Amino acid sequence: MKEGFAWYFQYFITDKMHSPVTMGTSRIILLACVIVLIGAATTNPHHVVAREKREAGVNYRLPTSISPISYIVYLVPFHPEQFKFTGNVTITVNVTEVTNSVRLHANRLDIGSWGITSKVATERPVSVEGAPVTDNSTTADLHFLTLNLSRNLTLGQQYDISFNFTGTLEDDMYGFYRSSYTVDDEVRWIAATQFESTSARRAFPCFDEPAFKAKFQINIARFTNMSAISNMPLLKTSSPDPELDGRVWEVFQETTLPMSTYLVAFIVSDFANKSNAYGNFTVWARQEAIDQGDYSQDVGVKSLAILNDYTGIKYALPKVDQVALPDFAAGAMENWGLVTYRETGLLYDEKESTASNKASIAMVIAHELTHQWFGNLVTLHWWQYAWLNEGFARYFQYVIINEIEPSWRVLDQFVVAQQQSIFSTDSLNTTASLNSECSTPGEISSKFGSNTYSKGASVIRMIRHALTEETFKKGLQQYLNARQTKTAEPTHLYSALHEHAQTDGRLASVEDTVETLFEKWASQPGYPVIMVTRNYEDNSVTIRQSRFYMSKSQASSETWSIPLSWTLQENAPYGFETTTPERWLHDYEKSIEINNVTTSNQWIIFNNQESGYYRVNYDSDNWNRIISFLKSDSYENIHVLNRAQLLDDALNLARAGQLSYETALSLSQYLTREEDYIPWYSAFTGFSFISRLLANSNGYEQFKLANELVVLSSTAEDGEIDVLISIFMLTLLETSYQSVGFAESTNNDQLTILHRANVLSWACTLGHNDCVSKANAQFRSWLESSNPDQINPISPNLKSVVYCTAIANGGSTEWNFLWERYSNSTLASTRTLILSALGCSKSTTILNNYLKKSVTNNSGIRKQDASSVFSAVYSNTGINTALDFLIDNSQKIKEFYGGMNAVTNSLTGIASRLTTTEQVAKLEKFITENPDILESAQTGMNAVESAKSNLNWNNDNYDTIVNWLKNSNPSNSVGRNKATMQRITPAFKHQEVFPETSELKACAGIKI
Repeated sequence: MKEGFAWYFQYFITDKMHSPVTMGTSRIILLACVIVLIGAATTNPHHVVAREKREAGVNYRLPTSISPISYIVYLVPFHPEQFKFTGNVTITVNVTEVTNSVRLHANRLDIGSWGITSKVATERPVSVEGAPVTDNSTTADLHFLTLNLSRNLTLGQQYDISFNFTGTLEDDMYGFYRSSYTVDDEVRWIAATQFESTSARRAFPCFDEPAFKAKFQINIARFTNMSAISNMPLLKTSSPDPELDGRVWEVFQETTLPMSTYLVAFIVSDFANKSNAYGNFTVWARQEAIDQGDYSQDVGVKSLAILNDYTGIKYALPKVDQVALPDFAAGAMENWGLVTYRETGLLYDEKESTASNKASIAMVIAHELTHQWFGNLVTLHWWQYAWLNEGFARYFQYVIINEIEPSWRVLDQFVVAQQQSIFSTDSLNTTASLNSECSTPGEISSKFGSNTYSKGASVIRMIRHALTEETFKKGLQQYLNARQTKTAEPTHLYSALHEHAQTDGRLASVEDTVETLFEKWASQPGYPVIMVTRNYEDNSVTIRQSRFYMSKSQASSETWSIPLSWTLQENAPYGFETTTPERWLHDYEKSIEINNVTTSNQWIIFNNQESGYYRVNYDSDNWNRIISFLKSDSYENIHVLNRAQLLDDALNLARAGQLSYETALSLSQYLTREEDYIPWYSAFTGFSFISRLLANSNGYEQFKLANELVVLSSTAEDGEIDVLISIFMLTLLETSYQSVGFAESTNNDQLTILHRANVLSWACTLGHNDCVSKANAQFRSWLESSNPDQINPISPNLKSVVYCTAIANGGSTEWNFLWERYSNSTLASTRTLILSALGCSKSTTILNNYLKKSVTNNSGIRKQDASSVFSAVYSNTGINTALDFLIDNSQKIKEFYGGMNAVTNSLTGIASRLTTTEQVAKLEKFITENPDILESAQTGMNAVESAKSNLNWNNDNYDTIVNWLKNSNPSNSVGRNKATMQRITPAFKHQEVFPETSELKACAGIKI
């Protein structure tokens, strides 16, 4: 074994004497020169606008004259210093074009020696002229490493390129990085990887683009009290080597298939593990947490079986390892055969974890395992097509979990949690298309935002409904079979789907191909709204399309081919079951007329089950017919997804100025009957926006009442808008509150549990007396218990609302008590829940101290969780506190978080909640004066637009909504709610407790 690792000793002994290095029988010329420092770890490159770089002729792409065939990688972590690693890589390449240079990637590596040799012994030698060139003079984020050669390489010939190097195990959770955890005050160190999208180059020199697929053989030197794992199973282990402080070499099998660099992974740790009966599906975690991996093992095995069956292609590698890492920037990562997770994404405790935790874990696992086909087996050709990876993984996580847990109704949840959620972002005039170009590492990183995931998945769902499940499945199987081990672009997907759509007669009514029908949904930003105008005399319908903007001042010429489905009142409820299109509104048509559709005295509803990625507006008469029907005992004849659609469309059409708020709010009054989680989810989302903006508007004093009960007249005065909102919402909520109650039942299903969490959160936030009293009483009981870390009387599914309510209504005693519980907890999901609740305080002093903890080393808050502290603060009453803290500490935050886009992500969340001219001016001034703080200039533009649109909305809608609320709250409603309201907080606070179904990556910094 020692002879096989000669590179290591040659680097530290022979190489120091500037001598050639020999490996086996191949002749490799190694030039030991002045160490080349590539991308120093202290460098924090400022990303200027990528468009300007392209215009200046900066090309971030590697040449295609050379392509890698295989890599042999040797790594020694924690050497020669504790947080260093040394390594060697030999890359076998094929020459596809005549060239006299080799260009690849390396970043933050010290290159000690290098060389190139032909695989053909008789070919005349080739050598490297001088030191490798780091071509970063134009911009620091190219990460190029270029070898200039003594002659041209021979076309069609193979060569070995080798490098010895040293790197740093950083703590920023990218590349080959370090993590740790503590056992009895002893720090246990871990070396782990996160390479997607451009960080493999931080672990070893490589061709770090997804199209450069190759095979990998990994070798890791580890101490005997640790273990090492990689993508493939272990081949053999060496005996302890005294030259390496007793380390042993773990030699892993070469990958059976070529793969992209971003999917390579290896971990060195002292983790415990559990395997299935066959030993090929294993979960790894801290010893004290390993039993929390049982649920993930069960879901993972079932998910793989479903994917094997659905795709018709057996999982390609010999094993799957799932690893729960204490520090992990992404939500999870689909490394082929070695899937890595945050602990919250993998570990489930039957006693402590919530139903939402369970759903989230199942979703994340299904998502990552879907990638083993969509992404790993068939890989996006370039990052601009990230939706081919992430859109499919996001959609199939719902498809898979629907088979495993059908009672969860996750396919219904998809519509409100994914499609309706992304509608908001995708309605901005600065939104990018799914296929938008990207070049720089910063731009590539921004592709991993909610648009890629949620819009990608929603468009895929629309295609599935338009073509039918049968045709869709056959098309996907052909796509995967044709492109496996290769890369893909959208045209490959469309072509495979079209072949089966033609065969199955799915497009018999149109002359289009699948590509011409659906290509614009990926190549154009935004989405359409259709305006349905009925002629009540001849029963015809005119349908006109336009791009939907949240800002009503926008105009656009974009059009789409829109699959139209609809249900008439007389055909409900069964008409909603048909989701294949009855007609198409083509991209070359602004409008169409459909004759003899319905009778004049009934409603018509378009977009059955919201299967299409578009909004629907109607003439006022049709809206009134729908509203009247919803307020009748027959409201459930409208499909539950269409009830959610009507709420979401109406509230957002009103927000955009395309529908009156009188109509939208009148429609929402039917919610006094509604008890289903799905429509209420849509309603809560819409009301959250209204409440957040109105309660903090310019020119209106806050309504303050200390702790005494509210005394209300039949109408509220100006300045008491939060009271009007509370009365209205509590009236709508009362039936649901009484139905779900504060106590859980053992026979509650998943959606009842989730609905209770949302209802109680809103009720307690609005000051519902019974809710607040019970929450405070439960927290007080826990606070006064003798052993609070071992005995918690609060149900796991009620902890979020109880903790937040107690912190909001309490002071430092309650906050410090909960912080101590956070510090003592070892379950990651419990710690995450507590971090969120701690942001519910209304004390500026407490919140400022909390924010300081989030950017302070050794504060007890892990770096991966620190950004959630900002979210917890600005999502509740601390918007001004969070904004001021971000502005005053932006550079410190950026340096603390490293590459996690923390400033960008926090700025986006804060901007969406600004409601005063002073706040917006402060934000815009900060962005203008600090353009280099942001990872993406696009994000700054989006943030300012979002904040300004809030101001415009307030100017346009405040009086209308206030007047409607006054008129809709009759004295009997006020009297009924007088007893239920305890007090109204000075600033309206909405705790977002929507289920964590893979919303671990709702922003660019979080990736699963």
